[in-house]
Amino acid sequence: MANTVLCYSPGRRGGRGVGCNQPEERPAVQAANPTEAVTQADLVAMEKRYQDMLRDALAPFYAAQQTLVALMTIFTKVPELEQGDMTMEQYDAKFDMLSRFTSDVVRDEAARIEKFVRGFRLELQHFLQAFSPTTYANALRLAVDMSLHEKANLSKTAGRRSTLGQKRKAEL
Repeated sequence: MANTVLCYSPGRRGGRGVGCNQPEERPAVQAANPTEAVTQADLVAMEKRYQDMLRDALAPFYAAQQTLVALMTIFTKVPELEQGDMTMEQYDAKFDMLSRFTSDVVRDEAARIEKFVRGFRLELQHFLQAFSPTTYANALRLAVDMSLHEKANLSKTAGRRSTLGQKRKAEL
């Protein structure tokens, strides 16, 4: 018990034992001896304690900053999201996920449709703008239909090319 000090602390939060003084055991703090020389090991230990204390004190602020950076990244991605090589389903899923976090960028249904259509390849954008869908669901349905037609046309074109190649080989 030489290394500990008994302290009395009042009960907390008004629960059971309100007003009672309960003993609390805390480690005793070593008093600094002003005549004793400070060694390099003491300085290293103090520096480590200071760095640990500083890291622990700043951890919540660092976590909040990281969260803020992640949110800012999401906010900036929606306006520049493009379909690229993604399938229609992948683009829709990514757009939907990003637009949930950016309610100020995608304010209403019209803005949501505009951002959604603006991310498509140009030929698909023109097609969708010609139909001017009034709901996001209609825009998505039109985009999926158009992408299915594109896939069908690509497979027909690929079939014709292989047929032409076979005819040329037969002619030789």
